[in-house]
Amino acid sequence: MERLFAGVGSNTLVIMASTRRNLDAVAAVAQMREIWVTAGPLTTTVLASRGVTDCLLSPAGISRRNRGCDQLDRPVVSFPDQVLGDGPSFCCIECGSEKILFSFLEALLVRRHRPTVVSMRHGNRFVCQPEFVDYSAALDGDNKQLLSVLLASVTAEISVPSHDWLAAPYLPFKRLGGLDFVLRESAKDITTLLRCAMTLPETDTVAIDRVLESLKTLRTGRRDHE
Repeated sequence: MERLFAGVGSNTLVIMASTRRNLDAVAAVAQMREIWVTAGPLTTTVLASRGVTDCLLSPAGISRRNRGCDQLDRPVVSFPDQVLGDGPSFCCIECGSEKILFSFLEALLVRRHRPTVVSMRHGNRFVCQPEFVDYSAALDGDNKQLLSVLLASVTAEISVPSHDWLAAPYLPFKRLGGLDFVLRESAKDITTLLRCAMTLPETDTVAIDRVLESLKTLRTGRRDHE
């Protein structure tokens, strides 16, 4: 992957699934070259463990940074299978027998900047092959059609995941309605914990601290998916 990034200009969009190999390779590239990487639970964890965090930006942050520019200011590496959210900035893409929510980020960047788009796909258990994506015909369609073309390699890998694909725990949040369900369940848990805290005597500081720690954990989990 280092050879790939050595040969591309700043106006490049690289799209890949969140496999251990891809995340490790991008962490190594980020130590040698200025790139942007979509922030998410997996990229943040892996890159932070390598001491590389300056390259992380949310999809909204990447979009804002390059607004009004003809080209991207540095290559963007997107891991769309770990970006969580819903609403008008997301749409459902067919992924095997399922419909999965993906951000419009890649389609937006292509519409604005016409970058070279490269997808990274695992040809076997050990080799990751770059594939240049010809999206010219898809520009005549809507953003959902364009996004389907751009994410074809990612959706194919999710349908038949590699042995080191790490985004599986986040897939329930990316199914249509899945995020709302998880947030509703979290809200119920928070309500139960608050009621429990109200029944505890003020002197029982150990129990109160445990309730507060549980609330903190739930709150952090909710923030990660907002």
